[in-house]
Amino acid sequence: CAQGACTIDAMTLFLDAFQTGGFYGPLSWNKLFDRRLFRDKGIRYDETMFFGDDASVLHRVFEGERITCLPDKLYHYRMRQGQMTGAVFDPRKMDDLRMYWDWLCYFAARPRSGELYAWAVVRYWQLSYLFWCLAGAAGNQKELAPAFRAEKKHLNAILPDLLNSPHLPTSQKLRAISYAISPSLTYTLASAKGKIFGSERG
Repeated sequence: CAQGACTIDAMTLFLDAFQTGGFYGPLSWNKLFDRRLFRDKGIRYDETMFFGDDASVLHRVFEGERITCLPDKLYHYRMRQGQMTGAVFDPRKMDDLRMYWDWLCYFAARPRSGELYAWAVVRYWQLSYLFWCLAGAAGNQKELAPAFRAEKKHLNAILPDLLNSPHLPTSQKLRAISYAISPSLTYTLASAKGKIFGSERG
């Protein structure tokens, strides 16, 4: 679609986001919707979420639909210093993990979603570990320990799929095993490694 407008299966946007790490596909603010998609499917945004509220329902909106992508730049996004989306680690970002888990479970329940599920497993693990590290760097791992314990149960449940994933390098699989055994030790080792390599570069 780089050369112009194209119409594709809407779920392709999820697969692209999972594969590339880009996040403009499963978002609401950069799209125009026919309101009937929400009304007829009985879909409403989750008002309890601070992060990901505009993306958390799109797997249901997109299912069975097609979407037209335009190359035009029609939306300007301004980042303000200190705004919620620019924080180093805001505890409310845990909403993103809830959203990714919902996506993962949704795709797991659909036999034809093999690649979507496989990539959702990878991205859920990577985001969980990233957030754990960000919380450690920000000094609020202890505060968020109960929330991370709940997410760790999810990771333990999908660990076999994670270890069998063709999309995850061996180093990350070993890290996932280490995290399953001890998140705190895994973070301590990663932090120490980062300091060592950082001092060597300096």
